[in-house]
Amino acid sequence: VEPTWETDATEITVNQVGGVTTGNQNGTFKITVSAGSVKAYGYVLVGVEDNRPNLALNKTSKTDATGGYPSKNAVDGSEGSRWSVSGVDDPASFFVDLGDIYKIEEIQILWEHRSSAYDYNIYVSNDANSWNNDTNWTSFLELRNMDERRYCGDDAINPGANCKPLHVHYKSSLARYIKVKCIQKQPMPVNGDNYSIVELRVFGEEVDRNIPEYIEITPTISYLEIGQTQQFTATVYNGFGEVLNVPVTWTCDVAGMLN
Repeated sequence: VEPTWETDATEITVNQVGGVTTGNQNGTFKITVSAGSVKAYGYVLVGVEDNRPNLALNKTSKTDATGGYPSKNAVDGSEGSRWSVSGVDDPASFFVDLGDIYKIEEIQILWEHRSSAYDYNIYVSNDANSWNNDTNWTSFLELRNMDERRYCGDDAINPGANCKPLHVHYKSSLARYIKVKCIQKQPMPVNGDNYSIVELRVFGEEVDRNIPEYIEITPTISYLEIGQTQQFTATVYNGFGEVLNVPVTWTCDVAGMLN
């Protein structure tokens, strides 16, 4: 039978008959091939060597694991090193401090091999104490299961030493700290019993901290007699609870009643 190729992404062009794909914009895009009621999925990474700054590169990191390789290896920009822990630490996690709050738009995890982790969660935080596990970060689930074999090779048992699965997650979130918590290993006797991340990459943009979010007025209610005065004060905050030094304008919607 002749399969049909298609994609919902407007950034790439897919030949419905031959499957020839052309990338028109940088990013990671999903393609679908179907034959009758059977479907399979593939992923196209266009311009992965773009010039976006990796916000996690060489930033401070910390792990709760007691052994293995250090977490700094996962943010050193090298695919020749890795953060890795054995089965003694299960589950295991590490986080990176980006140094400031950013608008995070994309998180990439480059694993050492398919058995590096079977299940994991991504958490974000602004203080490294209260962590938000937003399940919407786990967007490309197919790369972790059956379709991951097509990304790394057709051999489901041993895809080869050079197979490093790249998991890409999209969602907009404000955060300073990014944590990856590995929950369960791949249930197959391949490449040892450990979690192993080659690189954690974070992409996003700086946040404009000078945008007013809300104003606190003191007092909120004042009882006056005619001719009396009241000094009101206003404190302007941004979205992070920081005080802004910006001018404010006072008005009254009852003309002539108050000065």
